[in-house]
Amino acid sequence: MAFTERNSSPRSQYNSPTVISERAPVPPQNVTYNARIARQVRQFLLLLISVSAVIASLYVIIGQITGVMAINILGGAILLFGVACFVARVVTTEHTLVRALAITCTAMLVTAVSIVVALPLLLPTSVFFVLAAISLPMLVRSRVLFLGTGIAALVVTLIIGLIGVQPPQFALPISWDLALLVPLTMLICIGGTVMLFFFIWSNLTNALHDREQSNIALLALRESLEQQVVDRTTALGQALDEAQRRADEQQRLTEENTTQRQRLREMSVPVLPVLDGTLVVPLVGDLDTYRLDDLLMQALDAVSRSAARWLVLDITGVPVIDTQVARGLREVLDTARLLGTTVIIVGVRPEVAQTMVGLGLDLGAVRTQSSLQAAIESIQLLEAKRTAGVRGTKGGS
Repeated sequence: MAFTERNSSPRSQYNSPTVISERAPVPPQNVTYNARIARQVRQFLLLLISVSAVIASLYVIIGQITGVMAINILGGAILLFGVACFVARVVTTEHTLVRALAITCTAMLVTAVSIVVALPLLLPTSVFFVLAAISLPMLVRSRVLFLGTGIAALVVTLIIGLIGVQPPQFALPISWDLALLVPLTMLICIGGTVMLFFFIWSNLTNALHDREQSNIALLALRESLEQQVVDRTTALGQALDEAQRRADEQQRLTEENTTQRQRLREMSVPVLPVLDGTLVVPLVGDLDTYRLDDLLMQALDAVSRSAARWLVLDITGVPVIDTQVARGLREVLDTARLLGTTVIIVGVRPEVAQTMVGLGLDLGAVRTQSSLQAAIESIQLLEAKRTAGVRGTKGGS
């Protein structure tokens, strides 16, 4: 008896179906037990019918030979007991087992009274019928049948006792020749009672054996379930570890992706120091909102850190200047001017200049150069004049 465990995501591992394999359904014990008892009760009743027929025939023959009417009456009572057993056997099924046993017990108690009424000398033999009637209800789980039979047996015992103490006036006369029937009748009753007790003992033993087998099967099933719980817990733990590993790997890839994107953004807007106090920002490709934001942030950050006096924006590689790009460049120019940095735009092609003018970009306060080399030479010249003016001012003072 074992579980068969229930694609790639950890969640699918949790939700995979669990199917119990090799798990035989527990048979309905009551139905199986009742069916077996019904079959054995039918066999036992058949034996009682056969024995009753033989004994009844024997008593009738003896009664005919001896001429004692009591023996004939006793044979008739036993024959009626056999008929009652036959009726009980006919109605015996696993669903009507209680009814069949009730008929059999009633027939035994009535036969016990009939024996004592016919021949008070056979009073000891009637006790075996009472014991048998009390024993039969032990085969089924019917409290009503057991209590009813016990009460009826108690009443019958009282009647038998009263008859034994004071035989009724209508009791037939008994001769000492009939005393020979007592050992024979008692022997038959004892044999039948022993067979009945063996029958009950055998069924109780089988029932206990079935219960032990059921307990063993339940223990095996419990051990299997416990093992499956351990296996399932281990599988879940492994799945959780795998999920955690994938989450860590995803986190690492996300961080690497963020770092790479940051580097790409820095590479898309490089800020290069070419001279002392001079920074060059070469722009290549289309400028969208994100690149313009990066341009503003990185360029101004570099200007602030290096205290640059010149910022050269090389837009030679920018194919299109639209309203959005023009406004972005204008924002860079204004912000750099506030930081005390002079911005020089390099690589303004004629069509780009027309676009910028058409968009209303004021180029009057912006220095422009045709090439990066010209811009650097212009900066060097202006820096040389500024240095010379500073020296002249110091010499005059």
